Amino acid sequence: MEVRTGLDIVHGESIVPILKQTGELKPQAYFTWFPHLIPAVSVRQGDWELIRRFEPHPKYPETVELYNLKDDLGETRNLAGAIRTRMALSLSRNTSVIRKAETCLR
Repeated sequence: MEVRTGLDIVHGESIVPILKQTGELKPQAYFTWFPHLIPAVSVRQGDWELIRRFEPHPKYPETVELYNLKDDLGETRNLAGAIRTRMALSLSRNTSVIRKAETCLR
């Protein structure tokens, strides 16, 4: 699915088949944008989830978090410091998406 929003083109996939339990999502990276309360963007690919907050918050002092959801579904062990190589790769792949999200906040 392709949706035009002003100058940007947003590519996406309907989650209706998932909600109706009639289909599956294709394996790829999924982006989630949280513009409220604690603005952030998350990227999930396979067992990994990368969260990038745009500012620290008392409840969430880290602005970058990386979780292996296969081993830590509750997101209790932030691996961002321990797995810098994987985090750097994820960040570099998604820099343009994160920059667009930051632009929307301004």
